[in-house]
Amino acid sequence: MTIKKLTQKFELDEDSKKKPAEQIKKTEINLKTEKGEISIYYHFSKGKITAGSESYCRADLIGSATAKMDNVGDKENEETKEQ
Repeated sequence: MTIKKLTQKFELDEDSKKKPAEQIKKTEINLKTEKGEISIYYHFSKGKITAGSESYCRADLIGSATAKMDNVGDKENEETKEQ
């Protein structure tokens, strides 16, 4: 069996200081293609019939994280930070 999509859902936190439109409702990670796509959906604002969403290319996100991880444990980097 192959996993093709991961979904994580979140309830609206009425006690949060964030507006509903700023709170994530659902995150989807589509693994069907090599690049993949990550979609973030936000809760509806009160009285609104549309909600915000954002999409990212999974490969781009992994690539930027990998680039940052390349420097982990680099002694020269650590010495520079200490100075």
